[in-house]
Amino acid sequence: MNNRQSMYGSIAVAISIAGVIVSGCSAKSDAPTMVAVSGTLSIDGKPQENISVTFIPDNSKGTQGPASVGRTNADGKFTLTGPGNRTGAMIGFHKVTVACPFNPAGGSSASGVASDGAAPCKLPLSLADPEKTKLTAEVKSNAAENKNVVLDVSSK
Repeated sequence: MNNRQSMYGSIAVAISIAGVIVSGCSAKSDAPTMVAVSGTLSIDGKPQENISVTFIPDNSKGTQGPASVGRTNADGKFTLTGPGNRTGAMIGFHKVTVACPFNPAGGSSASGVASDGAAPCKLPLSLADPEKTKLTAEVKSNAAENKNVVLDVSSK
């Protein structure tokens, strides 16, 4: 065997070892277990577009991990996404916050003023505060049970 064959043989062995290491790492993930969650949000019974919905794991009830967030569409529907753009939320109990969008061009969501001609968003500021919100949700391990989370909040 000449030097060239020896060099190529060493490279092939290194690539094989790297492949085993990479495949072993991809099979084992340290990422938290998340389950798909979607639902609808309405304010005073009416769907509201462009509302931020955040599920924050409730540590006091044993749920640990990152928060997940979604934004409502024109029908009030949302789908939660967690870190790394992963769909879903942690299994367990969550504090839920909802907040009007911030409009840097003019109207502030907190004041309920919409500068773009859209209907103003009217939500109590307490619903945007994880320490004050009264909204809660439980994410179940069965994804089918998390497809129709209904959040109906009052503007008062």
